[in-house]
Amino acid sequence: LVQTLRNRSSIVAPFDVATLQSHVSATLLMYCTTARLAAINRTPDQLQALQAMLNLHRADMKDADLAVLVSNNRAFHIAIAEAAGNSFFTAWTTAVLDQGQRLMGMYLKDTGGQRSDAQLNDHIAIVNAVAKGDAEAAEQAARADGMILFDQMSSHLFKDSLIGQPLGAMLAAPKRR
Repeated sequence: LVQTLRNRSSIVAPFDVATLQSHVSATLLMYCTTARLAAINRTPDQLQALQAMLNLHRADMKDADLAVLVSNNRAFHIAIAEAAGNSFFTAWTTAVLDQGQRLMGMYLKDTGGQRSDAQLNDHIAIVNAVAKGDAEAAEQAARADGMILFDQMSSHLFKDSLIGQPLGAMLAAPKRR
């Protein structure tokens, strides 16, 4: 999020909206791949840690601290990647999540930081599938989780008050008396 310039000063790294689709694709790829492999490769200790994270997430949601919620989501997906058992996937997942922290912050800000247990359903489904060793279900739940962010960003970035409005009525000149 911080970019160091040649003169050693720092600025907030610019956000390039043109890369949004690529970022979402990379996020979905890493979520699905790591969840699938976590269902196959996780250890009992890793499963226990994931279940503890869900309990922590539930408690933290009540406080609606955006920074904590973003951090929790990042930690959860990195823990899934670690359970997948491939250090490259863990590094790539970490990089994608670090790049997406602003997006996650915008999503949570858009929802008022409020999340319900229902909104944790995808994380719960991922952990349940990992616990059962069901790679297919883990991948499907991870895809659903990633799509929440994509759908929210799409509606946030592409809001247009003109959508669905009759063009003729908007362009018609006011009638003179």
